[in-house]
Amino acid sequence: MNKVVFDPGKGFFDLPIVWWVGGSGLALFVSAFMGYLEPVSNLKFCWNPSCLNYIFLDVMKVPLGVLAVFAAILGLMATHHRSKQMADQNNFTNYFTHLKELREYLDSRSDSDQLQGVEYSFGRAYKCFYPHAKRGGLTISSSYVSEVCSSVAELNDALLRVDEIRSSDGDETCSQALEGLEAAFKRIARYSTSWQVRRIGPFPEGEGFKGNFQKVLFEEMREDAVDSFSTIAFAMCFVEFDPFFYSDDFTTQGTLCKANLMKFMGMPELFE
Repeated sequence: MNKVVFDPGKGFFDLPIVWWVGGSGLALFVSAFMGYLEPVSNLKFCWNPSCLNYIFLDVMKVPLGVLAVFAAILGLMATHHRSKQMADQNNFTNYFTHLKELREYLDSRSDSDQLQGVEYSFGRAYKCFYPHAKRGGLTISSSYVSEVCSSVAELNDALLRVDEIRSSDGDETCSQALEGLEAAFKRIARYSTSWQVRRIGPFPEGEGFKGNFQKVLFEEMREDAVDSFSTIAFAMCFVEFDPFFYSDDFTTQGTLCKANLMKFMGMPELFE
């Protein structure tokens, strides 16, 4: 509400509150002036100091006092509006500085194997992780990170469940586990779509599952596994960049999930 009343994007005299306060002060001044006009209407006008002192210091004391009070109020409002403009300008500068530093950090991380060949929409991801950045909130959204962490944990649990029964070959239990894994992939895919993350570069080949039935399902899910790996690695870069935020749960779940994805694709060693 305060930002709407003292909108830093508008000039001081473009603010409705300024015209309202100024108009009210002028109206009270005129009313007080008219109330004191009749007592002095029969006085003879003169320019000597005693006459002027009588008019302005005695007769017009109240009307001029009203005018002075409203002038002081307008002065305080002007100072407050200016401070809002300065704060908004600082937010604007900090916002673009933060954008630049995060871009440079992601560019430096793109040289690593885990993000090499990965495309993404920086602007869309930034709005998700830093929803209040334009208003000066340059701390990552803990609620959003928790939401992503929950989906990563679900995928991690599904991968572990599949790994427990991967020695089976087409039985009902394995089929149910793979269906759960597919559902977990879809949850991660929401973030891939939101951030427009996709891998255009090569990804190491793995052996996959043993057995015909599982091999077919694995081939269908391999692209989902690669996309999930890239999405999780990308999200971890965003979280790691913020020096004032640390989520041990997210770091642990993300690292384990990437390792389990590599294992799922027949690559037990997580590449660096």
